[in-house]
Amino acid sequence: MIDLRHVGSALIYLGYLAAALTAIGIVMRWVVLRWVMRPLKTWLREQIKAPLEGVHAEMLPNHGGSLRDAVNRIETRQNAMSERFRDHIINHPGAS
Repeated sequence: MIDLRHVGSALIYLGYLAAALTAIGIVMRWVVLRWVMRPLKTWLREQIKAPLEGVHAEMLPNHGGSLRDAVNRIETRQNAMSERFRDHIINHPGAS
């Protein structure tokens, strides 16, 4: 038969176990953050940074060679052609 002393002792041991598991969890969290997550974040940042720098460079005008310069040229030509078409429609209303 289980008496009150055995229940009290079991609760104390369960408290010890809970405290030990909490301490182990805290230490493991620190170890994982310090020795796994930080190096992983640094490695990922380095892996992503180089390609993003190339994309970023293409988004800035550099006097002719970047994607941004090509878009600007296309936009300028499109605006000029739109203006010429508008002038053509105004000056030749029945030509269509």
